[in-house]
Amino acid sequence: SGNFHGSSPVRNTGETAAGGRTDTSCCFATPTRFPTVSKGVAGSLAEKCRGHPAFEWWAAERRESPACALARGLPTIHSAFGEYTMHKLIEKLVAGGVVVTDGGLGTQLQARGLPVNACTEQWNLSDPEKVEEVARAYVEAGSQIVLTNSFGANRFVLGRHGLGERVAEVNRAAVEIATRAAAGRAYVFGSIGPTGVMIMMGDVSEEELREAFLAQAKALAEAGAAGLAIETMSDVNEARLAVSAAADTGLPVVACMVYG
Repeated sequence: SGNFHGSSPVRNTGETAAGGRTDTSCCFATPTRFPTVSKGVAGSLAEKCRGHPAFEWWAAERRESPACALARGLPTIHSAFGEYTMHKLIEKLVAGGVVVTDGGLGTQLQARGLPVNACTEQWNLSDPEKVEEVARAYVEAGSQIVLTNSFGANRFVLGRHGLGERVAEVNRAAVEIATRAAAGRAYVFGSIGPTGVMIMMGDVSEEELREAFLAQAKALAEAGAAGLAIETMSDVNEARLAVSAAADTGLPVVACMVYG
């Protein structure tokens, strides 16, 4: 799972944070056209919004950087990007301070027998009880949000394992498993990770990429996810397409970028 920290109001209980191998940041905001912004995009938005009286007041009053002010959710910002407001669910979550999410899933499943380089998401169909066991352990440890086992459940990644035609099934199972584990004690957010194909290399078009993210996002939403998490993206364009597609579901969207 992604490691949410830095200026973000969300903390992650995962092993990555302890290992210090990656540095990611997650920003909450729900704009009219882009419901969630990554750290990099938040910085860009901050530059666009710099000088707006309300934005400057918020940053000065809270003694926060512009990007952090955006992450925490300015009541309303009118900018070239549209009108930005925080989603009600995210507002509720961060109102109490730090929000604790879950941690590594793949490593925990490997400890339970998942072969290295195997399709983690396939276990939603073949070994759902083991996936549920991990999610339940995180809930019992205090996680307020658990992510579904669907990080690579898009048609590109699943296609490499012969599951390209079972996107809806795999994502639906992921939500059902996490929901059982949460048992009303935590929110279930659908995990959406990178596809592994690159626009800049001509592997795929933006339209094809967005369609793949939309198919996954819709499957997660229809299965009952409370929100969607665009995880550990390294390509800003891919993150933008994923966020745009996820926005079509009407669910709150969280996005994070990996850097360093």
